[in-house]
Amino acid sequence: MGNNRVIASYSGSLVQSNHYYPFGMLFAESSVTSQQPYKYNGKELDTERGLNLYDYSARLMDSVLGWFSTVDSKLEKYYFISLYVYCKGNPLRFIDSDEREIQDPPSKGYWNWSREKYIKVAKYTKKQILLPIIHLKEPTSVLQAQYGQQELVEV
Repeated sequence: MGNNRVIASYSGSLVQSNHYYPFGMLFAESSVTSQQPYKYNGKELDTERGLNLYDYSARLMDSVLGWFSTVDSKLEKYYFISLYVYCKGNPLRFIDSDEREIQDPPSKGYWNWSREKYIKVAKYTKKQILLPIIHLKEPTSVLQAQYGQQELVEV
């Protein structure tokens, strides 16, 4: 949910393409120009220290193991699962976009989020890339608002 897979310019040329394993480890990445740091689940990939951890605000996640660096704040609720695991160990079914609650898909068994749901989730995140979407009418303008005149569009 919310993975940045392809970034393209207004002219349609490829700027960046990302492919992920289930817990967010990059399977393949192609980049022609500058790279977008927000990747799996819209979280920033911290590559500065060479550990390649995703910043979930409250915790850092290792995408190779699918584990966080610290215990879950809801540890008493999920005591039967490892206290470091992400989305009950099943990121294809569950999501935890804001570090508050693991969510199960609706009765249909798949996620179908509206633009309003993305905006609601964006309000809870602390990532600067998501904040402009709350005030914009066109979702394609998010990256342009964040990065100025580079004219990047998330596809």
